[in-house]
Amino acid sequence: MEEEENKPNIGDDDLLSQLPDSLIHHIFSFLPTIYFVRMSIVSRHWNGMWVSAPIIYLDDLRKFNKKTMNCDKFFKFVSKSLRYRKLYKKVPETSITRFKFRTTYSFLGSAISRLKADAQSLQNVISGCPVIEDLQVRGGSWMDHVDFSVGNTLKYLSLSWVRFTCQWFEGLISGLPLLERLALEYCRDAINISIHSHSWKSSYYYGSLNNISIQSHSLKVLSIIVLAGFTAGSFSFEGPFRTPNLVCLRLVCGAKSVISFEAPNLLEADLTLRKDKYMHSNDGLVHFLSNLNSIKKMVLCISEKDLIFSESIRSTCAPPLPNLKHLKVKVKDVHNELKKSDLMDSLFWCAPSVETLEIEESRDS
Repeated sequence: MEEEENKPNIGDDDLLSQLPDSLIHHIFSFLPTIYFVRMSIVSRHWNGMWVSAPIIYLDDLRKFNKKTMNCDKFFKFVSKSLRYRKLYKKVPETSITRFKFRTTYSFLGSAISRLKADAQSLQNVISGCPVIEDLQVRGGSWMDHVDFSVGNTLKYLSLSWVRFTCQWFEGLISGLPLLERLALEYCRDAINISIHSHSWKSSYYYGSLNNISIQSHSLKVLSIIVLAGFTAGSFSFEGPFRTPNLVCLRLVCGAKSVISFEAPNLLEADLTLRKDKYMHSNDGLVHFLSNLNSIKKMVLCISEKDLIFSESIRSTCAPPLPNLKHLKVKVKDVHNELKKSDLMDSLFWCAPSVETLEIEESRDS
């Protein structure tokens, strides 16, 4: 009899129904909204809960149904989900704190009307959300039709494969007073940009680049990876960086890049310098590295020949990295005709205060 009493009653409410709404919302914040909609039939308590979730994550439906190849079905789902949220959400004052919209459907057609329609749909979503903290946009649409001025709460912004004018982009950044993290990926119109922000904390750039100007007293982490292709095959770029509180830098670019850093608090840098078609002389490399003369730790990936500084350069130039304490060098294109002692002499001249030095070598294949 006692065993019968201890057995769970299958007819009782399931354990999922006992979870608090906030926990359920948090769990499903990592998954596209369509999963939340589907899961609403699992539990009576979950029925319709998705309409009150503070997160909207709209993704390509083809990931969930291989037969879904019509972009109209995707936009139909988006429209219906937003409409049901407005009509049936359980807590009227619930606001959207995170919005993620990701689709590749815009690549299926080149009609300008479709591109404008996609941008207009995004505009409607942004205008209808009183609070958005995280926004990720991926697609081929022109974004200069979208007004982000209503997104004063936006903290995290990611733009991938989108089109825009530089004027629109610069106005966007200046109109987001709480923006903390910005990521740009494969945005081919961002090759000449100027950014001023007082709220930035981290930024990530991946793509082609010609000129960039960054001014931010709050920026602490910066990553720039320059790709060749749109810039006549060059990995190099130009630009000033006024970032007095920057502490961590990752830079992958051509060694011919002409940049200047005002970053007295920079502690760590990871640099990969690539060869351009017309490589500059070693004195140009000295000037490049001298912009980072305050750092204490560096990882440098560069060709061996570019690290050998001549006697004339050493006698006329000051060491570019006088405060560096820890240096790891990844030497590319190692040549047998160059003496190891010449490389060591150049490194110790370049960083006279270095305490730990590590060298990795890779030879031509």
